[in-house]
Amino acid sequence: MKAVVIERPHDVAFREVETPGCGPEEVLVRSRLAGVCRTDLEVLEGELDPRWIVYPCIPGHEWSGVVEQVRQGVRDLRIAAERFEDAFRLMGEADGVVGRILLEHQ
Repeated sequence: MKAVVIERPHDVAFREVETPGCGPEEVLVRSRLAGVCRTDLEVLEGELDPRWIVYPCIPGHEWSGVVEQVRQGVRDLRIAAERFEDAFRLMGEADGVVGRILLEHQ
């Protein structure tokens, strides 16, 4: 898949990256749109505490997309369901959906 990747502060590229795998209790979502917020710019500029960010990284934690894979243990979410999430909310339950959501950038 193609993604914008912040390799390190002040170094960004649009390149091919591995599509994430989808294991038990996980969901794979193909992103349709992703927003750029101030946090993404702070990551690009190297302004965040290095304990909070690991480079390289794919920005865009505010996104919408369509569910492509749903694995065993995930409740209340089906393939082709449309989702909008803020990735900071994906630890544990997100709007009643149990399972981890993996984001595949389109």
